[in-house]
Amino acid sequence: MICLTYGVNENWLRTGEGELFDAEKDPKLEKIIRNFNKMDDILQDYVLKYLDWLVEYSETTPKPQDERPDKPIASKKRKKG
Repeated sequence: MICLTYGVNENWLRTGEGELFDAEKDPKLEKIIRNFNKMDDILQDYVLKYLDWLVEYSETTPKPQDERPDKPIASKKRKKG
């Protein structure tokens, strides 16, 4: 949590080697952490369970490119009539 919250390099934290801070920060991850830290324990638990579900769903649900890897994704056109 320290690494994510403060951008501390995990290798530095464990071994003292390398740079203290990670060079690049992900603005999306920073926003998630900032908002997560504002929530009470009940909401944090809910978010974690929902996040687990989303990850599981995304890993088990075929995406259009997975169904037809040899063809580009085409937009569907409506038939007139």
